[in-house]
Amino acid sequence: MDVVVAGGHGKVGMRLLGLLADRGDRARGLIRDPDHAIELRNVGAESVLCDLEARDDISECVQRADALVFAAGAGPRSGPERKRTVDYGGAVKLIEAAKKTGIERYFRSTRTARHSTSSPGMTPSRTRYAGFDA
Repeated sequence: MDVVVAGGHGKVGMRLLGLLADRGDRARGLIRDPDHAIELRNVGAESVLCDLEARDDISECVQRADALVFAAGAGPRSGPERKRTVDYGGAVKLIEAAKKTGIERYFRSTRTARHSTSSPGMTPSRTRYAGFDA
């Protein structure tokens, strides 16, 4: 199986790519930073340079995949706007790419955030949806 993971350099993405590669699947990780490619290679995965925020259409980044996994995230220290463009906007772009390329398998890895004083003004419910309705 050919699986593309958005957020390929993240904790979940790296672990998943390694597991996929170990079982013999073609594992491809979407990354923003070309310097991260070596780390993907070290777990047996291919890297695809694809910035979810910068591109309007990411369908060329997922061509010929059998399945897509959204494991990207703006990170705990980012604000609501970045969470909107990465966590929400990136997921939507990946869904649109799946539709455009005929990929029928899509999985979104999520995590319900805990309240943290390091994110001023972010209550548990606001953190969960990063200021937008999911």
